[in-house]
Amino acid sequence: MYAVETTTIDPDESVDELRNRLVGIGCAMLERYLAGGPAGLPVPRDQVGTPTYADKLLSHEFALDWERPAVHLRRIVRLGRAWTTFRGKRLRVLAAGPAASDPAAGGTDVPLAPGELSGTTVGAGEGTRLEMITVQPEGKRPMEAAAWRNGVQPGPGDRLGS
Repeated sequence: MYAVETTTIDPDESVDELRNRLVGIGCAMLERYLAGGPAGLPVPRDQVGTPTYADKLLSHEFALDWERPAVHLRRIVRLGRAWTTFRGKRLRVLAAGPAASDPAAGGTDVPLAPGELSGTTVGAGEGTRLEMITVQPEGKRPMEAAAWRNGVQPGPGDRLGS
């Protein structure tokens, strides 16, 4: 029999971060077994169960719908390739977290409409908020959300997703 390694997934860990960590764990296990580990490599066995097919995820499935709650939007951001629009151009959201003063979580700030910006905080569905950390404007390099906001200087009517 061979040893089973377990690992936990951090609730804020992105798919890329998890993949990189799992590659490290898998390489270390493989090195141990190739070096003669506990009993060498295990005997291969057939897969059990019926295989299933998953369709390829398409770009539109990573679009952030600001009418959805912030917790849902954070999950999409963690998958990578999340995007929205601002002034007709695509804006990738590379990292986001919970807003510090979310009214839905007991904060005292005035709720934001879906897609409305207040600093780097964006209003989302059900009165929740999402804090953008890192973004990438169309045709540019990734940057801190605060630097992006300072550069575009959104006006009163500007919203993400429109």
